[in-house]
Amino acid sequence: MTNEPVKHKEIIAAEWTAMLESLRAQAQAAPTRALLAATVGDEALEAYLGGQVGIGRFAKLVGFPVTTVRHYVELGLLRPYRLNGKFRFALPNQLEFMDVRQWVDMGMGLEEIAARIQANPAMPRVLPKIQCDLPPDAVVTAVRFPNQPEAGGGEPSEAPEASFARLGVDLQASLQQTVNDTDAQIAALEDKQGDLTLKLERARTLKASLETVRDAKQTAR
Repeated sequence: MTNEPVKHKEIIAAEWTAMLESLRAQAQAAPTRALLAATVGDEALEAYLGGQVGIGRFAKLVGFPVTTVRHYVELGLLRPYRLNGKFRFALPNQLEFMDVRQWVDMGMGLEEIAARIQANPAMPRVLPKIQCDLPPDAVVTAVRFPNQPEAGGGEPSEAPEASFARLGVDLQASLQQTVNDTDAQIAALEDKQGDLTLKLERARTLKASLETVRDAKQTAR
């Protein structure tokens, strides 16, 4: 028997306010703010710092229909907060969304993604988008650390690990989990590739046979 996925967390106003104040305090550090902005974008970061991101606003920020967002919530792929009967989305929810889209783009089904999330419910995902030399229809997310502004006096910029630690993220553990997940998906895609190659060869053989019969019929006329 499997447990039901956590679809949202009920939260009271005081808890929500405290969480927002904590995020705003963390974002006061220039390196952490740069990291967050590089991950979700300036517009989304400002929205999350404001704390008024409902499901409609969240859908616009991620560029997907509200129906898709609702479906992801129902499957436990997104776990927003519920405040006074309404969904409230926070910055981690966009990281969840990016994580889901990453695996969808690599051919993983939503139920399989939900199972992986359920197996590691507390594992944060920190995968900002990068540009890759891939076909226009390919969407890839991967770890890229933004250029951190230098501290006053020319001091070296803060290491990304420190910015993540301030956000309560174990960067090494998150990266290792993502590497493990990617290895598993590569193996699954290789299995599918072998099966598709076999089916393709069979289809080509069938086509060649049909063409031979067709040409023979035409010659006999």
